[in-house]
Amino acid sequence: MANLKPKGFQLVYGRREGHLGYYAHRQSALSPDIKQMLRCSVDEIDQRQIEIYQRLPPADRFRQGCAISDTARNVVAYRIRQENPNLSPEEANRIALQRAYHS
Repeated sequence: MANLKPKGFQLVYGRREGHLGYYAHRQSALSPDIKQMLRCSVDEIDQRQIEIYQRLPPADRFRQGCAISDTARNVVAYRIRQENPNLSPEEANRIALQRAYHS
């Protein structure tokens, strides 16, 4: 933590509901590069894609949402295992779920 101060960061612990844990004080959760990529992604959405999605039955939309969530969790678990190679895939998934839901 001592290395953060010279770079202008302050690590603090938050207790607000939904925001429990450590974070860099007065720092955006997303980097400017990620924000720009998100803006570009939204600009690329075609109205036809939205219309197709809206015509899907609720069960299909639900399945797609679950698949997106599963993929995101798998990406986080993969990165956790890269940082901690001794973890089993199950343990990495558990940690990914904890991070997602602050359990």
